[in-house]
Amino acid sequence: MQGLIGFTGTLSGQIDDSGSGGTSNYNELTNKPSINSVPLVGNKTTEDLHLFSGDYDDLSDKPSVNGITLSGNKTTADLGLFSGNYNDLTNKPTLFSGDYNDLTNKPTIPEIDMNPSGAATEEMNDIEVDGTVYEVVDATARVIIGDGQLDPDFTATNLTGAANELKSNLDELASYLSNSDTVSVQAATVTDIASISLTKGSWLVLTFLSGNADNSGMCVNTLTIGGNSRQTRGTLTGGGGLVNYSITTVSTTTTAKVKAYMPVACNATGVINAIKLG
Repeated sequence: MQGLIGFTGTLSGQIDDSGSGGTSNYNELTNKPSINSVPLVGNKTTEDLHLFSGDYDDLSDKPSVNGITLSGNKTTADLGLFSGNYNDLTNKPTLFSGDYNDLTNKPTIPEIDMNPSGAATEEMNDIEVDGTVYEVVDATARVIIGDGQLDPDFTATNLTGAANELKSNLDELASYLSNSDTVSVQAATVTDIASISLTKGSWLVLTFLSGNADNSGMCVNTLTIGGNSRQTRGTLTGGGGLVNYSITTVSTTTTAKVKAYMPVACNATGVINAIKLG
């Protein structure tokens, strides 16, 4: 109560100020706040107030994968997902077995007719292999490796049989390449004669060199494969030839060549063959 009261005499009694009073006790309040219709009185838990507990397992309508609810520790197998293991796949492709015999459309290797008119005889004058004619002197094909003669009694008949046997074996190989040429070479000059292209893999490469440099000195058959080379040397006495070979593995397509070195100017014939080993 505020203000000035003007009064003369004695004032007695009690002032009633109950209309403007209050309370400091929360529990005596009316219209207290509430959550989910639960009045906020006393110590209430999230469960008392129907609130989320913070525990994932207490959720409803949890997400799922392939109809399986995502709760607990689930593996890819539990959820019906791919394990990452190739062997667990279905409808896997059929791969090549690696067996040459399982291939389709295999190449056909042409026949080598060493003596189309019949068996080789002492009167036979030459041998033809893949269109290249090799002269036989006195019915003897002299094959020279290094500085020595491999077999002076290696006859044309034996050579024909060996070549035919080789041809029959070539039918089972993955790849067979052949090339030959006759080139006029200058004296004491290394000259390219013939070449082939080797694809990636392991190869047996053979070369044969002949020419009309009989009794004129040392001749050289050089086989080069990429940046590597090897040589055989000898004389072409009696119309023979020089053989060279190499077993090699190339990691990319590589050129192989047969080269000739003759002591005199002449015509040189070079043959290069390659058999793929794998």
